Amino acid sequence: MNRTRKYLKRIQGKIFKLLKTPSKSYTKETFHELRVEIKKWEALCHLLAFLTPKFNRKKTIKPIAGLFKQAGKVREIQIELDLLQDFFPLRLERYQKKQLKKLNKQEKKFARLISQKKLLSDIKDAIKYIKKLLYIVRKRGMVKYTLTQKKKVKKLIDKPVLNPARIHFLRKRLKRWEYNNKILLKVDRQSAVFCVPTEILGTWHDGQVVEDCLQKVLDAQNTSSVERTELTNVLAQLNIQNQELLEKVKVEIANCKFT
Repeated sequence: MNRTRKYLKRIQGKIFKLLKTPSKSYTKETFHELRVEIKKWEALCHLLAFLTPKFNRKKTIKPIAGLFKQAGKVREIQIELDLLQDFFPLRLERYQKKQLKKLNKQEKKFARLISQKKLLSDIKDAIKYIKKLLYIVRKRGMVKYTLTQKKKVKKLIDKPVLNPARIHFLRKRLKRWEYNNKILLKVDRQSAVFCVPTEILGTWHDGQVVEDCLQKVLDAQNTSSVERTELTNVLAQLNIQNQELLEKVKVEIANCKFT
């Protein structure tokens, strides 16, 4: 479909532009933007795998899987250091120095990866493969995809036990749906209606990231007794906040009228 081809072209253009950006010019926002575009690529491949039985999803995901993973390693340390600066601006110096060295190492790995000509070549081949299959995509298949995804989301929501792992999986499904709405909206006007606000899921997820980060610092055993006491207290407070937010998420899901 023409709309799908245009969407693929936009993703392709943004990824190529980011990969041609000198690695020394990369900022936190650049790494984040690259990962978002790769997630859009993955979501589109998920849609096409549903629409065309012959679609080889692994063939299209493989060229960008390593790139996404390495950018993620860099981004994770960046987020961790930002959080530590927010919570403990004048503390945990030893640990932060260790993480800065680790960040430098991962950034160098990323720089070597994007400098490989084979990476761009493999991505171009994957795009050519996708374009060939786009011509057999039909509107009724798109509508069927929307209905199927709604059923899967509803099945997740109807689970009697909504633990953090299930809620995280629900968030990923909704994000994928959100990305594909740029294509689906013209086909099914109801496809943009989410029963659970993705904002509250995102806030809850951010809280989980903060907790995991600070727990990692505690587990590393590279802190003084004073710092460990401060970390433990902050973690306890965060845990209470995140538990309260988790309960709000569950209420939102329980009150959801899925259409």
